[in-house]
Amino acid sequence: QLLSEINPFSRMAPGSGGAFHPTDLVRLARSSTRGVSDDVIAEMFSASIGVLHRHFTEKGSHLVLRDHAHSSFCFGDREPGPPTLRDALRDDYRLRSIVTVRHPLDSYLSLYCNGWCHFTPASLDEYAKRYIDFLDRHADCTLFYYEDFVDDADNVLAEMTSALEINFSTVYREVFSAHRLSGDSGRRGGGIERRQRRAIPKEVQKELACAPRFAELCERLAYEFPSR
Repeated sequence: QLLSEINPFSRMAPGSGGAFHPTDLVRLARSSTRGVSDDVIAEMFSASIGVLHRHFTEKGSHLVLRDHAHSSFCFGDREPGPPTLRDALRDDYRLRSIVTVRHPLDSYLSLYCNGWCHFTPASLDEYAKRYIDFLDRHADCTLFYYEDFVDDADNVLAEMTSALEINFSTVYREVFSAHRLSGDSGRRGGGIERRQRRAIPKEVQKELACAPRFAELCERLAYEFPSR
């Protein structure tokens, strides 16, 4: 059972204050007359996950949470070390976590072209700084690379499910497109295959000329620094 793009500490969701969100207790508590702390939010969220976890475990299913880490690391002017999904759950559950990455230039271009650089300064190097912070906070997780996955999906997906201790189904190619999930706002397609890199805007080309943190990020992830 997959829940997509989960982050109890996210402040990206539109609407607050008097907006109508009758089922969203976390948002209602945060925007209430006195508000609540992140510790209370974590406790509320963990209790809700407990209900789902018990329900699906009784049915013989695993509960998989797809973290929306972007909310914590690439939104607003928050200081390094924001609370994460794993922080909210690690004391109450046995977690199995993995991290998926792709070339950081491609992920940055996706943000840039969609107008989603919601941080200050809205630059390639600031993005790299926040990305490095994310990697530091998840240093104990196995990394899986998008490029490896699209080139050899069967084997990489088998490794991912093994790391998560869930069963690998060989029929995933036949059923994955039947389910629509949030977070599919990029370039879509019915097949698992590489896509050509987006054109690099002139502004980003200029940033590549002087981006030490981005160079550090590429080296850390063993990606080639892109030519302009």
